[in-house]
Amino acid sequence: MGLFYQNLPLLLLSQNEKNKTLHDPRAAHYILGVDHLLTENTRLTLEVYQKDYARFPIDPAQPELFPIDGSFFAHHGELADNGKALARGVEIMLQKKLAQKFYGLASASYFRTRYQDGNGVWRDRNFDNRVTFGLEGGYKPNRKWEYSLRWIYAGGPPHTPLDLAASKLNHRAVLDETRINESRYPDYHAMNVRFDRRFHFSESNLIFYLSVWNVYNRKNLAAYFWNDKEQKQDVIYQWQLLPIFGLEYEL
Repeated sequence: MGLFYQNLPLLLLSQNEKNKTLHDPRAAHYILGVDHLLTENTRLTLEVYQKDYARFPIDPAQPELFPIDGSFFAHHGELADNGKALARGVEIMLQKKLAQKFYGLASASYFRTRYQDGNGVWRDRNFDNRVTFGLEGGYKPNRKWEYSLRWIYAGGPPHTPLDLAASKLNHRAVLDETRINESRYPDYHAMNVRFDRRFHFSESNLIFYLSVWNVYNRKNLAAYFWNDKEQKQDVIYQWQLLPIFGLEYEL
């Protein structure tokens, strides 16, 4: 259990002179965790947590929004510090340290992150993916070579959908403010692989690596936008397959 405080972003404080008197947000953390050594090199960790947040800034003129997450409007006036939020979830991790040339880590979590707006309505926060899963590991046959991979899966985060009729009428993106964070992006997943070749010298190392991001070329959605030329909602995708190579020098 712990009690924590965090300073507010200067961007919010500077928008109105009275905002400088706002209290710092407060978070009460309650965490229960268990570690168990399955073998000499393998550890299982389970953690359950609840985080209660208070004194977050709320804009009385736009009470549905949560400014601390980055709202849809660039400017806020005088803010109130009566906003609340919560985060709760469970995490499990299985970790295998390097032994017999193999190492790895698998983790999974289920969580909820929500905020109470100025009207007393609880809404999902921008980072409420709810489910995440990660798998990474590697193989080191000798001191010269290393092969590794990382696969990540995350549930789609919430977003506020476009008001298509209003966007078409105004020739720009107009959000449906009656449905704040009520839609969700598609789930995200991707795999990265990497190959390392080490050259050992008397007092230093030179590493050449080749990495391929999103190796199976998944089209992960980044955002929706209003395509005024075609008068429709369109899509921006994240990076697809991307090879990267380089050199690292270690002393």
